[in-house]
Amino acid sequence: MSGDAAGARPIRFGTSGWRGLLGDEVTAPRVRALAAAIGAWACEARSGARVLIGHDTRFLGRALVEQMQPPLEAAGARVTRVASPVPTPVVAHAARAGHADVAIVVTASHNRPADQGVKVIGAWGGGIPGDAARAIEARAAA
Repeated sequence: MSGDAAGARPIRFGTSGWRGLLGDEVTAPRVRALAAAIGAWACEARSGARVLIGHDTRFLGRALVEQMQPPLEAAGARVTRVASPVPTPVVAHAARAGHADVAIVVTASHNRPADQGVKVIGAWGGGIPGDAARAIEARAAA
């Protein structure tokens, strides 16, 4: 997890988030940059946005969540971490039930075992719209 964001491909969202090869595309510095971008985007929409972050059982999920919390808080977000690994729908339901303005899940979902990723979930419990994803990507690139 010591990869560098410099020279790496830009972070681009696919279905509900960003995924790639762990240790190559998905690295701690890139995850921190993405977290800062998500936090800035969320707090632009709502000052002190409540952000719920969780992870599934994939390799380094918890460690990546730990990397995300400081940049989210530095952006002004109020962060709550899920205490243990959970499936993505549990986090999505918590957001929809009003426990977060934005939720994040560290997961590569159904993708290959060597991958890891980050899903961003809106307060309605589903993936964020394309314009929001592009705004986050642009912030992460900066």
